Amino acid sequence: MLPRCLLLVAACLLACALFLDFIVQRGLGLGELGRLPVLEQWYAAHDPDPQPAVVVLGDSLGRSAFNADVWNAERPPELPEAWNLASSAASYPELLLATGRPALREATIVLFVSPVTSFNPSKLELNPRKANTYALLGLPENLDDNIGRYGQALDSDSLAMLAKPRWQQLHYARWRLPEYLKDSLQVRFGARRERHRYLLEDYVRELRYPRFGESMSPVELEQAVARRLELLADPAYSGVSDPNSLTALQAACRGLADNSHELVIVMYPLHPRYRDWQQHEFPQYSAAWLQQQLGPAPRILDLSDYQAAHLFRDDLHVSDEGSEELTRRVLRFIAGEAG
Repeated sequence: MLPRCLLLVAACLLACALFLDFIVQRGLGLGELGRLPVLEQWYAAHDPDPQPAVVVLGDSLGRSAFNADVWNAERPPELPEAWNLASSAASYPELLLATGRPALREATIVLFVSPVTSFNPSKLELNPRKANTYALLGLPENLDDNIGRYGQALDSDSLAMLAKPRWQQLHYARWRLPEYLKDSLQVRFGARRERHRYLLEDYVRELRYPRFGESMSPVELEQAVARRLELLADPAYSGVSDPNSLTALQAACRGLADNSHELVIVMYPLHPRYRDWQQHEFPQYSAAWLQQQLGPAPRILDLSDYQAAHLFRDDLHVSDEGSEELTRRVLRFIAGEAG
């Protein structure tokens, strides 16, 4: 009797492990965790035969500001097609995972930065569930090398999570089972099921530009800006004076520049009230200062003072219409050197 029970337990554990692995590989789930397998599929498809491309990496700044559909429709013949691989809440360990991917060897990488978000100390860490997902998808062979070269300022506990053996990763991934059930119920029966279905499909899988739709009203926008300014008053949130955050940005940019055709840094537009905050708290922030910190390898396009009607869809991200004009600005900047 006992051997049968043990066999049954082993079979259940194996079935759970296989199901968890299936969930990860298929990218089932809402939001950014569902996007990570889609990004990995892009790398798997492009790593064997690297081609010139314009690739946007980083967090939701680039995801909202760069419309690859506009780029591809309007680019001159001498410029390659573009992909938007940015992922919301992406941190510097995630850029470390992208560093050295063969698909980026011939690419012009575009990275958007902002004093409001790019120096946040949380950028040094990797969300445990993201670390678990990345590990189950398979880590790049050069990760240990890259940690030694570009990862010294990053959170060591986050990097250690990536290195755990696969059986431990599968055990930790048990959180995926209730998460998968919750997502499924939301998509089918939730009050915002259409929105959840959108997040499950288009938003997660769109690697050109995921249209975001409605923007905040002017009143909502001002309220959201005020709330974030309260957060930015805390040095533990803003991190603009944190040397580790600057070091991590420097290392990330060096790694991307070393392992690509070119790195272009775009200074993200700042809401006027954020600009007031920046000029008071971080007055040195400028294209000249950023070039001095990052060295000559990346070219820098300063759009931080760009303003237009209805530019922002929320307190931080630009609207769909704003992304079209910003993409054209990036296009003109890169084309100016390509011609």
